[in-house]
Amino acid sequence: MTATAASAGLVDRLTRAWTAPRASARAEIAMADEARLAFYAVAGSALFALGRVGAQWIAPEGAAAADFAGWATAQLAAGLTLRPLSLYLAAGLIGAACRGLGGTGGWRATRAAVFWTGLAAAPAAAVLAVLGAALARAGGGWAIGYAGQEIGAVIWGLLLAPALAEAHGFRVWRVLVGLIAAAGLAALAALLLAGLAAGGAP
Repeated sequence: MTATAASAGLVDRLTRAWTAPRASARAEIAMADEARLAFYAVAGSALFALGRVGAQWIAPEGAAAADFAGWATAQLAAGLTLRPLSLYLAAGLIGAACRGLGGTGGWRATRAAVFWTGLAAAPAAAVLAVLGAALARAGGGWAIGYAGQEIGAVIWGLLLAPALAEAHGFRVWRVLVGLIAAAGLAALAALLLAGLAAGGAP
């Protein structure tokens, strides 16, 4: 297979991840091997990092505003190393939770679901992050920029739900409810930690 044909095949499969997510996940799980899974994890992570860097280049804040070059280098390095590793950890935790709730999928199937949908969501997430930053800089306010980045995570969740359902033999709605509950608990924990930090500040 030529590089052009392989690229076209990947684009077609990514399109199918949006139009028929459960069937797409079924196909990816069936042909997943370690090299393919590692590529998905690294490529998806790199695209998410590029979106974040692009957004901060347009409307820099905090550390990015103080030293954009250093901040961007750190973000891209993390996108190629730490973030892919964190995806392996996340897949392990998700798989354990699914198995605990009666799921039938294994470690490889769970990784395929998580990594493949991450790659499928990454281009849209990157574009939305940059668009949100551009709108925020044009006067839309910080909330617009924040929403542009967070919508990418929502898209990932919507693609991940049917993929995990396929991997573990669940109904899609059960996975969606689980993901929403997990996101809600994570947000609540973040708010509580922020409140404790603010309360302990001098």
